[in-house]
Amino acid sequence: MHVVKGKINQEDAITCYVDAYKRINYARNHSSTHIMFHALRKTYQNDVIEQLGSNIHFDHFTFDFGLDHRPTKTEIKNIENIMNDYIAMHAKRNYIITSVKKAQELGAYMTIAESEYHDANSVRVVEFEGITKDLCGGTHVENSSIIENFKIVSVDSKGSGIYRLRVITSNEFVNSYLENEIKAKQELLENLIRNNQQLKADYVISFEKSIPKSVKNKEELLEAYEQIEHQIREDYKKILKEKNNQIIDVSLYQSQLVNDKKIFFVFENEINNLRKITIELREKNPDAIIFGLIETKNNNYFLILNSIKFDTSLIFKNILNKFDGKGGGNQKVSQGSIATNLAKNQLIDVLKELI
Repeated sequence: MHVVKGKINQEDAITCYVDAYKRINYARNHSSTHIMFHALRKTYQNDVIEQLGSNIHFDHFTFDFGLDHRPTKTEIKNIENIMNDYIAMHAKRNYIITSVKKAQELGAYMTIAESEYHDANSVRVVEFEGITKDLCGGTHVENSSIIENFKIVSVDSKGSGIYRLRVITSNEFVNSYLENEIKAKQELLENLIRNNQQLKADYVISFEKSIPKSVKNKEELLEAYEQIEHQIREDYKKILKEKNNQIIDVSLYQSQLVNDKKIFFVFENEINNLRKITIELREKNPDAIIFGLIETKNNNYFLILNSIKFDTSLIFKNILNKFDGKGGGNQKVSQGSIATNLAKNQLIDVLKELI
C-alpha cells in the first residue's frame, strides 16, 4: 500500500473500496492487451512478435513489441479492425487453474519463463473463447464485448526495432478522443483556408462542421478532413505559384523623402509577395530604404528592411531599441517582428524618426 495524499497512522481505522469506474476500465485495457497481442500475431504472421512491455492505466494502455519496420497506417487499421471484430464476437472469458505444463498443452501463451512462476503447478490461464489463451493473474472483463471499442492513438519508436502502441478503449474514451481530433482538425482547416484567402481573397472551400454521434461516422469524417486538408494545401501551392509569377508593377509604389533619404513604405498581406516587392524596389532604387510590413495578430507587425546604400542592420537595431521585438539581418536586408499599439500612420511617423 502507498499513500497518494494525506497522512495515515498505525491503528487508524480505514475504509477500503473498489472504484468501480476505474476497475472496469482497467479490466477493459488489461483484456485488450491480451487480445491485441493475438491481433498483432495475426497481422504480422510472417514475423515473430514478442511483447516487450505494457503499462495499464484506466484511461489508456501502452504495449511495446518488436518489429523490423514502423507499423504502417494500413497495418494499424487492420489491427483495429481485428480487435473490433473480436469485441463484436462477445467472446466469453474463462479462468482455468492448472499447471504450467498443462497450460502449454492447452496452447496458452507464456510471456515469462516457467522458472519465474511462484508455483508452476498452480497457474491461471485466461481464455477468451475462440481468440486466445494466456497465463495471467490480473483483472479481466467477463466478455470481450464489454471492451466496447478500440483505438490505437499513437505509434512511437522506443529504440531500434521496438515500437510502442498507445491505445484507448470503451465508447466513452474513443468517442471523446475522436471528438477532440475533429475539433482540432476543424481549427486547422479554418487556419489553412485563411492562409489561402490571404493570397486570394475569394478563395472558398467548405467542409462538414457538425460532429456525428457514432464512432464509425466520426472516423469517416476525419478521413474526409484528411482529403480536404490535402486539397487546401495543394491549392495554396498553386495560388502561390500563380502569385509569384505575376509581374509586379513597382511604379505603383511612391517614395517619400525623409531627412534627405528616399523611403518606401509597403504594406502587404502575404510574406512572399512582400519579399518580392521589397527586393524589386531595392534593386530599382539602390539609394532608397524600403520598409515592408505585414500586420499580424495582437498588434504585431512583421517587418522587412531592404537597402543597397544604407546598412539595414543598424536601422533595424534602432527600431528594436524603440519597440519590443526580435530579429536581425545584414547590410542589405533585415527582418523580424515588432509589437506596438500604434495605428498604421502613427507607426510610419515613428519609423521615419528612427532613420
